[in-house]
Amino acid sequence: MRTGGCELGFMWAAVTVPDDLDRVVEWFDPFVIVVPEGHRLAAQRSAGIEDLRSERMVAPVASSTMRPLFDELFRRRDIEPQIVAEAGTGEMMLELVRAGVGCGVTVASSAAAVVGRGAVALETVYQPDNTIQLVTRSRQNPTPAAQAFCDLAVKRFAPLTRARPAS
Repeated sequence: MRTGGCELGFMWAAVTVPDDLDRVVEWFDPFVIVVPEGHRLAAQRSAGIEDLRSERMVAPVASSTMRPLFDELFRRRDIEPQIVAEAGTGEMMLELVRAGVGCGVTVASSAAAVVGRGAVALETVYQPDNTIQLVTRSRQNPTPAAQAFCDLAVKRFAPLTRARPAS
């Protein structure tokens, strides 16, 4: 963003917004465990990563920027996930879960696409902080397209603003 390559960016709120950037909106997008309908965990409201210890898992591909986060969720609990498939996109992971290949971990806003269509999303116990910020360059008027995106993001994500979970 700083070099002018793009007008908008996303940052985790754990990172301080630099002085040359402005926060447009901040929201909390909780991690969820996604399981196929009919799965042993599907009737529960919430579950922990520990509940996935013996479950077949659909993971991001090893080269994905999301894979280290996926691996860390399990490593923190000394669990070796039983990965049966890797998906190149979040959408593909959710479709594989919906098809019954295994379980997955994603954020609630992504899981919404398959909830009620063959999959169930469970709140995760011991929620890691996943507060996201949309930022723009300070003192620069955005293009009409960037402004339209910002307006849409505020409308969509402002209702999701809430206190961050305790660490």
